[in-house]
Amino acid sequence: MHGGNVELRNRSGGGLEARVRLPLGLMLPRDAI
Repeated sequence: MHGGNVELRNRSGGGLEARVRLPLGLMLPRDAI
């Protein structure tokens, strides 16, 4: 990922919770880049 951040957390009820944080630049249309 381009500067993306993936965070894994243990859920209190059991299992894993995945949080993905992406730079705002990836949300722009590719034409703008």
